[in-house]
Amino acid sequence: MSGGPYVAIIGPARSGTTWLHKYLRRHPGIYAPFVKEMNWFNTRIGLTHPDKDEVFRRRFEKIKARRAMGGN
Repeated sequence: MSGGPYVAIIGPARSGTTWLHKYLRRHPGIYAPFVKEMNWFNTRIGLTHPDKDEVFRRRFEKIKARRAMGGN
């Protein structure tokens, strides 16, 4: 992250993190990834299941391809 400080927003379900992610993505001076990572900590400590990892990878690739074609 060479453009400035890195911030991780963490919160329990139904606490407004999705709204905050969408709101921050609209700001031109802030980079927020287009995929809100739901299992970041799970992947870091080895609690993910290979099948679920594949599901998330396919979902990410689909969103990335749609973005490349100019869609949301």
